[in-house]
Amino acid sequence: MRLLALFVCLSVGCVAQRPKQCTSPPLLTGGLSVRIMYKINSKNHTCCKRPLDVNFHPLAIPQNASLLAQVVLGSSSGPGQGVLVNTWVGEQQMNEGKAKYMSTVTEFGCIPVSTLFHTRRNGWMVTSFFNNIVGIADPLQLIPPPFCKDAQLEEEDGQGPATFFSVF
Repeated sequence: MRLLALFVCLSVGCVAQRPKQCTSPPLLTGGLSVRIMYKINSKNHTCCKRPLDVNFHPLAIPQNASLLAQVVLGSSSGPGQGVLVNTWVGEQQMNEGKAKYMSTVTEFGCIPVSTLFHTRRNGWMVTSFFNNIVGIADPLQLIPPPFCKDAQLEEEDGQGPATFFSVF
Protein backbone atom coordinates (compact mmCIF):
# COMPACT_ATOMS: atom_id res chain seq x y z
CA MET A 1 0.00 0.00 0.00
CA ARG A 2 2.86 2.38 0.85
CA LEU A 3 4.49 1.59 -2.46
CA LEU A 4 1.28 2.46 -4.32
CA ALA A 5 0.94 5.76 -2.41
CA LEU A 6 4.58 6.62 -3.13
CA PHE A 7 4.10 5.82 -6.83
CA VAL A 8 0.98 8.02 -7.04
CA CYS A 9 2.75 10.93 -5.30
CA LEU A 10 5.76 10.68 -7.61
CA SER A 11 3.53 10.45 -10.69
CA VAL A 12 1.56 13.56 -9.69
CA GLY A 13 4.80 15.41 -8.97
CA CYS A 14 6.24 14.56 -12.38
CA VAL A 15 3.09 15.56 -14.27
CA ALA A 16 2.81 18.83 -12.34
CA GLN A 17 6.33 19.86 -13.42
CA ARG A 18 5.60 19.69 -17.17
CA PRO A 19 6.71 23.00 -18.78
CA LYS A 20 3.97 25.40 -19.86
CA GLN A 21 3.89 27.85 -22.76
CA CYS A 22 5.29 31.21 -21.75
CA THR A 23 5.81 34.79 -22.87
CA SER A 24 9.20 36.50 -22.78
CA PRO A 25 9.57 39.58 -20.57
CA PRO A 26 7.72 42.60 -21.96
CA LEU A 27 10.94 44.64 -21.98
CA LEU A 28 13.92 42.84 -23.46
CA THR A 29 16.81 44.54 -25.22
CA GLY A 30 16.58 43.67 -28.90
CA GLY A 31 12.78 43.51 -28.85
CA LEU A 32 10.60 44.94 -31.60
CA SER A 33 8.02 47.66 -31.66
CA VAL A 34 4.67 46.41 -33.09
CA ARG A 35 3.54 49.67 -34.69
CA ILE A 36 6.16 50.49 -37.38
CA MET A 37 9.25 48.58 -38.51
CA TYR A 38 12.31 50.50 -39.73
CA LYS A 39 14.57 48.75 -42.23
CA ILE A 40 17.80 50.72 -41.83
CA ASN A 41 20.87 50.48 -44.05
CA SER A 42 23.55 52.41 -42.15
CA LYS A 43 26.11 52.03 -44.95
CA ASN A 44 23.94 53.72 -47.57
CA HIS A 45 22.07 55.91 -45.07
CA THR A 46 18.74 54.68 -46.40
CA CYS A 47 15.65 53.98 -44.38
CA CYS A 48 12.29 52.34 -45.17
CA LYS A 49 9.24 52.24 -42.91
CA ARG A 50 6.70 49.41 -43.03
CA PRO A 51 3.73 48.58 -40.83
CA LEU A 52 3.93 45.40 -38.74
CA ASP A 53 1.16 42.91 -38.10
CA VAL A 54 0.16 43.56 -34.49
CA ASN A 55 -1.34 40.07 -34.10
CA PHE A 56 1.97 38.20 -34.25
CA HIS A 57 4.52 38.43 -31.47
CA PRO A 58 7.66 36.39 -32.30
CA LEU A 59 8.85 36.00 -28.71
CA ALA A 60 5.71 34.42 -27.27
CA ILE A 61 5.19 30.67 -27.22
CA PRO A 62 1.72 30.17 -28.78
CA GLN A 63 -0.87 28.30 -26.72
CA ASN A 64 -1.11 25.58 -29.39
CA ALA A 65 2.67 24.89 -29.31
CA SER A 66 3.86 21.41 -28.41
CA LEU A 67 6.79 20.75 -26.10
CA LEU A 68 9.55 19.01 -28.08
CA ALA A 69 12.16 18.72 -25.32
CA GLN A 70 13.55 20.11 -22.10
CA VAL A 71 17.35 20.02 -21.94
CA VAL A 72 20.30 21.60 -20.18
CA LEU A 73 22.58 23.74 -22.36
CA GLY A 74 26.08 23.48 -21.00
CA SER A 75 26.75 21.15 -18.09
CA SER A 76 24.40 19.84 -15.43
CA SER A 77 27.24 18.41 -13.32
CA GLY A 78 27.69 21.51 -11.16
CA PRO A 79 25.60 24.46 -10.00
CA GLY A 80 25.52 27.39 -12.42
CA GLN A 81 27.21 25.47 -15.25
CA GLY A 82 24.16 25.03 -17.44
CA VAL A 83 20.86 26.59 -18.47
CA LEU A 84 17.57 24.66 -18.46
CA VAL A 85 15.69 25.35 -21.72
CA ASN A 86 12.43 24.25 -23.32
CA THR A 87 12.01 23.76 -27.07
CA TRP A 88 8.53 24.27 -28.51
CA VAL A 89 7.27 23.42 -32.02
CA GLY A 90 4.16 24.23 -33.98
CA GLU A 91 2.63 25.98 -36.96
CA GLN A 92 1.64 29.63 -37.35
CA GLN A 93 -0.92 30.82 -39.91
CA MET A 94 0.66 33.49 -42.13
CA ASN A 95 -0.71 35.46 -45.12
CA GLU A 96 0.92 33.08 -47.62
CA GLY A 97 -0.01 29.88 -45.77
CA LYS A 98 1.17 27.97 -42.75
CA ALA A 99 4.68 28.39 -41.37
CA LYS A 100 6.49 25.96 -39.08
CA TYR A 101 8.49 27.14 -36.10
CA MET A 102 10.73 25.79 -33.37
CA SER A 103 11.47 28.15 -30.47
CA THR A 104 13.85 27.55 -27.58
CA VAL A 105 13.45 29.62 -24.41
CA THR A 106 14.85 29.38 -20.90
CA GLU A 107 12.69 27.52 -18.38
CA PHE A 108 13.05 30.35 -15.87
CA GLY A 109 12.20 33.77 -17.26
CA CYS A 110 11.20 32.60 -20.78
CA ILE A 111 14.24 34.36 -22.27
CA PRO A 112 14.58 33.52 -26.00
CA VAL A 113 17.59 31.42 -27.03
CA SER A 114 16.85 30.62 -30.68
CA THR A 115 14.00 30.43 -33.16
CA LEU A 116 13.79 28.47 -36.41
CA PHE A 117 11.01 29.54 -38.76
CA HIS A 118 10.05 27.92 -42.09
CA THR A 119 7.87 29.27 -44.88
CA ARG A 120 7.48 27.87 -48.38
CA ARG A 121 8.55 31.21 -49.86
CA ASN A 122 11.70 31.80 -47.77
CA GLY A 123 12.70 28.36 -46.47
CA TRP A 124 14.31 28.09 -43.03
CA MET A 125 15.31 31.22 -41.11
CA VAL A 126 17.34 30.95 -37.90
CA THR A 127 17.45 33.65 -35.25
CA SER A 128 19.89 33.30 -32.36
CA PHE A 129 19.58 35.52 -29.32
CA PHE A 130 22.57 36.42 -27.15
CA ASN A 131 23.57 38.98 -24.52
CA ASN A 132 19.92 39.28 -23.51
CA ILE A 133 19.13 41.92 -20.93
CA VAL A 134 15.72 42.04 -19.32
CA GLY A 135 14.58 45.64 -19.72
CA ILE A 136 15.99 48.22 -22.11
CA ALA A 137 19.70 48.79 -21.61
CA ASP A 138 19.87 51.82 -23.94
CA PRO A 139 16.48 53.47 -24.59
CA LEU A 140 18.11 55.71 -27.22
CA GLN A 141 18.33 52.66 -29.52
CA LEU A 142 14.54 52.86 -29.87
CA ILE A 143 14.84 56.26 -31.56
CA PRO A 144 15.35 55.98 -35.35
CA PRO A 145 18.51 57.71 -36.66
CA PRO A 146 18.20 61.29 -38.03
CA PHE A 147 18.17 60.14 -41.68
CA CYS A 148 14.88 58.30 -41.01
CA LYS A 149 13.08 61.57 -40.23
CA ASP A 150 11.79 62.00 -43.80
CA ALA A 151 11.15 58.31 -44.54
CA GLN A 152 7.74 57.71 -46.09
CA LEU A 153 5.49 54.88 -44.94
CA GLU A 154 5.53 52.29 -47.74
CA GLU A 155 2.21 51.19 -49.15
CA GLU A 156 1.32 47.55 -48.66
CA ASP A 157 2.03 45.55 -51.82
CA GLY A 158 -1.01 43.29 -51.59
CA GLN A 159 0.70 40.94 -49.14
CA GLY A 160 -0.67 42.60 -46.02
CA PRO A 161 1.32 44.11 -43.18
CA ALA A 162 4.85 42.94 -42.52
CA THR A 163 5.62 40.51 -39.72
CA PHE A 164 8.91 39.87 -37.97
CA PHE A 165 9.70 36.94 -40.27
CA SER A 166 8.21 38.29 -43.52
CA VAL A 167 10.98 40.90 -43.76
CA PHE A 168 13.62 38.21 -44.32
